[in-house]
Amino acid sequence: MAIGITIKKENFEKFKNQFEKYANENGFKFNYTGGSIAKATVTGISNKSYTGSAIKPAPVVKLGSTTLKSGTDYTVAYKNNTNAGTASVTITGKGSYTGTITKTFKITAASIAKATVTGIANKYYTGKAITQTPVVKLGSKTLKKGTDYTVAFKNNKAIGTATVTIKGKGNYNGTVSKTFKIIPKKTTLKTATSPKKGQLKVTYSKQTNISGYQITYSTDKSFKTKTSKSSAKLTKTISGLKSGKTYYVKVRTYKTVNGTKYYSG
Repeated sequence: MAIGITIKKENFEKFKNQFEKYANENGFKFNYTGGSIAKATVTGISNKSYTGSAIKPAPVVKLGSTTLKSGTDYTVAYKNNTNAGTASVTITGKGSYTGTITKTFKITAASIAKATVTGIANKYYTGKAITQTPVVKLGSKTLKKGTDYTVAFKNNKAIGTATVTIKGKGNYNGTVSKTFKIIPKKTTLKTATSPKKGQLKVTYSKQTNISGYQITYSTDKSFKTKTSKSSAKLTKTISGLKSGKTYYVKVRTYKTVNGTKYYSG
């Protein structure tokens, strides 16, 4: 003998476990179709930032007043949930539930603004545009040029300060900039003599595209205490030195750009 009972859905959802227990204890066959999951309310899914790994938010699924259980009442499948873009979560009914419902969320590109950039160093002037190969790391991951970022240079030909701008691409956005100096070419110290008592005469090789030469001298080999003089000529005579002392000398070039002096090695 079959017995059919009509109960309001909201009441049944509330007391389903008790009904099932009663049926089992009294020899009834308990059949329950929970209905289609297509009308379920799904929460717990929000936009995420790119991490490099698959992103799997855990949805909260409610049908009426009943909160369904993952693995028992439904399964979850993800699609396009690693790279930046639109990902989807498909919830499929299981056991007493049928149907499917799909929700989407966005994976936003990660900002490159806080990346660590190494491999940028000062360079000597060559007369040509100078480029460098930066190493870009975000956290523990080393990013790939052309895939994760692009590189652009500015003011990288003349003596002065050049700029490297790294711009996020693909799964990364934002920018980070670094600077390096383009410095004048070195000169070579040719002679250092004492033509008269208390004098030091220095000669050095000619260099082009510079403002002048800086001559630094000291009685200390390590140059901890030193004095510097500038000259636009290829020789410099310094007077007023102490007789009988040994002086150490070095020379470098410099160029003044917008009030700033850029020195060679």
